[in-house]
Amino acid sequence: MIGAVLLCSVIAAQAAVGPAQPRDFASARTAAAALPQLRSLLVSHRGRLALEHYAPKHSATRLANIKSASKSVI
Repeated sequence: MIGAVLLCSVIAAQAAVGPAQPRDFASARTAAAALPQLRSLLVSHRGRLALEHYAPKHSATRLANIKSASKSVI
């Protein structure tokens, strides 16, 4: 859980700087890859998907138990 909070902090800090650009999320993508229990990271900015990252063996089309989605930072 601490890793997810730190990851959200990275994303929030980047969002405060200005409009989202794909290159802005390099550190968030690296942080997501370092969290073994994080299977996906999606960031929406102004109605546009600004970042989509999946851990190995996971994808947008693979079913997942999303009970923890209720704990997401929105």
